[in-house]
Amino acid sequence: MTATLYHAPLACSLAVRMAAAEGHVPLDIAYLNLRTKTLETGGSLYDINPLGQVSVLRLEDGGILTETSTALLWIQSRSPVAWFRRDPFDPAFFQLARWIAFCATELHKQIFRIVFYPEASDTMKDRIRDLAPLRF
Repeated sequence: MTATLYHAPLACSLAVRMAAAEGHVPLDIAYLNLRTKTLETGGSLYDINPLGQVSVLRLEDGGILTETSTALLWIQSRSPVAWFRRDPFDPAFFQLARWIAFCATELHKQIFRIVFYPEASDTMKDRIRDLAPLRF
């Protein structure tokens, strides 16, 4: 049995799917419509994650992990690829965690989310675009 990633195309769960492919970590993919929160096989994302957000991993033991940063760390810990995996006692593990957190908080939430959301005003999008080079 493999873990299942609840995935909506072009959502942040794509990062987990890409990391799993790069790290040779097998995942079952359960597709969903992020707008309606409905699973392709029936049911609701809310039944799995009450927040109705991806990334969500259902582990082999039935446990649930939410948040992309947590799912990415889980993926890297399961990888059979030596250069991809970092032991938590390796200082490089904390650099990995640092960059995952940076992407989640500084890039995803503060830049990409706003620029790509149709609800954001053009003025707000322009302000974020002006700030983006400082983050990159």
